[in-house]
Amino acid sequence: MSNIKDVAAHAGVSFKTVARVVNNEPSVRESTREKVLRSIEALNYRPNTSAKMMRNQKSGVFGIIMETRSSMAPAVKIIQEAQHYARKHGKLVITSNVTEHDRASAIEQMLNLRVDGIIYATMYHREVEIPPELEGTPMVLVNCFSKNPNIPAIVPNEHQAGLELTQRMLNKGFRKIAFLNLNGRVIAASERLQGYKSALSMSGITVNPDYLKYAEIESHQGGASSISVTDQVLTELLEMNNPPDAIICGKDEIALEVYLYLAHKGIKPGTELGIGSFDNMEHITRWLKPSLSTMELPHTKMGQVAMQYLLGEPLNRNQYLVDWDFVEGTSF
Repeated sequence: MSNIKDVAAHAGVSFKTVARVVNNEPSVRESTREKVLRSIEALNYRPNTSAKMMRNQKSGVFGIIMETRSSMAPAVKIIQEAQHYARKHGKLVITSNVTEHDRASAIEQMLNLRVDGIIYATMYHREVEIPPELEGTPMVLVNCFSKNPNIPAIVPNEHQAGLELTQRMLNKGFRKIAFLNLNGRVIAASERLQGYKSALSMSGITVNPDYLKYAEIESHQGGASSISVTDQVLTELLEMNNPPDAIICGKDEIALEVYLYLAHKGIKPGTELGIGSFDNMEHITRWLKPSLSTMELPHTKMGQVAMQYLLGEPLNRNQYLVDWDFVEGTSF
């Protein structure tokens, strides 16, 4: 088994330099760091993490707690990117998908492992109550926020997403743009709608309230649980005396329903009616023809920013907004 002196000899540096790289100290030149990391990989060197932990009281392990019932949820990209970034810096990430019923035990297990910090993430953008077990633990919220403004939170910039998507439609010549929104209790619904209204106002277009519809209504379960009424509101829109020439869908699932409705009516999306959306859920978008133009949720960027913060990079504000990217298709 290789030791630190073997790595130093292989890389042509001192063993102290190897130690600084292993400890991720910033004083090492990037070219030297890369050379040492290549030698570590070539020799399959494994630092003695137990000894390191005893010296600096750090475990080099971070935890991610994700409130979701599915390991395939789109928000899992937060975990993937945080793991990738941590690995590049010699850190280990352990993850746990939880519900409200098993959250406390998952937190206890992580704290018993002496994690250096925790990313607490949710499947959709919402307010959360911080579990009391996490008090005193370095932590950052992702895709969620707390009433306590002192707890750092990294969230998607919903307003920017609504603004940019609407502006792109306006730039393509659409002027009668309808909005099929999410359940009105969802934070994303109100903030994206404000972005839509801002874009219209900046272009001198008055918002037509008849073009604003909710494609989802709250179910008896309350909260974000919703019932789709997409077909009903589409019928209302397209039977208007002055129907829209484009539709913004609150999420890709709604866009899918719109495509199916239009196919049934013999209306071609992209040519006869512009369609735009939010999320870029690849298991939906890759099957749609014409390809869907959509704003991509910045899960990957949020995961990276969260891990950067836990590793010592400050945020410029406690609620850090991450912009979305536009994925261009041919639907408008």
